[in-house]
Amino acid sequence: MSWPEGQSVEEKSRTIISWCLREVDHPINRAIGEAQYNFFNRLTVLDKKMFLVEEEKRDSLRPGISAELEVISEDVMGYFANMMTILRVCYPPLTKLDEAGRREITSSLATTFYSPFLGLMTKMYSIAYEEECALYQEYLRAHTGTPIEQYPDIRESYRADFSKAIEILRTVPDTSDPDQKLRVLEESSRCITECIFEHYIALERSEEEAREASSGMGADDLLPLTIYLITEANMPQLHSELLMIYSITSQERLKGMEGYCLTNLQNGVYFLIEEQRAAGAGQ
Repeated sequence: MSWPEGQSVEEKSRTIISWCLREVDHPINRAIGEAQYNFFNRLTVLDKKMFLVEEEKRDSLRPGISAELEVISEDVMGYFANMMTILRVCYPPLTKLDEAGRREITSSLATTFYSPFLGLMTKMYSIAYEEECALYQEYLRAHTGTPIEQYPDIRESYRADFSKAIEILRTVPDTSDPDQKLRVLEESSRCITECIFEHYIALERSEEEAREASSGMGADDLLPLTIYLITEANMPQLHSELLMIYSITSQERLKGMEGYCLTNLQNGVYFLIEEQRAAGAGQ
């Protein structure tokens, strides 16, 4: 493949990906189509298993559905990683990209690859973990809209306006790129500290005090704030979305800041699930 003289590495890389995805007979395009068909059909089979069986028998199928979902998720993650490796081997300009360039190219390919079946995969996680999802949604119905002042575990000095962080969290379903979903989770979590910083400045505290307060949060402070964000974001499918994201995220990524933010949000969701379970048991 040849490029016009003077094209940058980034321009060459965009041209490569566009060409791979545009040409019907390109091996990459064909491989993506075959993989999409394969993964969509495998997920559809699981969906039909649950749909066609009597309701009272569905609980007995959930462990098997969950196990099959894990296998499919591993296959999806492995397939995409292998495809990116093949692209870099075949097209050297892709290996010369900086971090921003690699992220752009990967996101472009991921959006195309995942779009046809990611929604179905998320749905299957909600079916496999139906009880947890139902408890989580019950909690949201009962508690969304509760003023931050009624959260006893949130320090008074941290009771800021977190609407910006909440709005960012609500955009997680807007992309079909799992890496971008992770980045949104991290951005929302980072925005918590920004909101606290701005809160301190609004109270006419010094910038030093504001920085110390926003950067000095420990887990005991972060979890209640995360719970507040999750509750006010009021996203009924967030639990299944987080399960899906976790399932197709590499262990290497999970060890970084994005993985930490994902785990913190999952801990918040599970806290709400157990709160609702305890509330139901007490009635």
